Amino acid sequence: FGILIPTTKMHHVFKYAYLENSQEFNRFKVIFNSLTSEVRSESNFIFYLMPRFNIIHREDYFKLSENALKRYFANKEKFTFLNGRLDFHNIKSNKLTIIHTDSHPNAFAHKIILDKNFDLFVTN
Repeated sequence: FGILIPTTKMHHVFKYAYLENSQEFNRFKVIFNSLTSEVRSESNFIFYLMPRFNIIHREDYFKLSENALKRYFANKEKFTFLNGRLDFHNIKSNKLTIIHTDSHPNAFAHKIILDKNFDLFVTN
């Protein structure tokens, strides 16, 4: 006998949405595959995986999606994959958001993104 605890949409995203054959991840791959076929030959793209800043140091939440996206973009010659969470290893999450429950980056976090990736953004 046990109690079933309801799960949230975020739980689904963290645990199931990026499984190799999930409906969501397959939809994502269809969109990006069609984009690749539409791209001019001289174009390059950067896919910057923006982290949820209020829980940025919960690596266990993001491992599945980060690994799935890294594998997906590994053989895409027009795309560079950047895992944005890795830009913030040594910074406490409360320094990266305006409100601790908000997952959006504050000005300080935006500056870090720009400073760490500016050369890549400019050349691509």
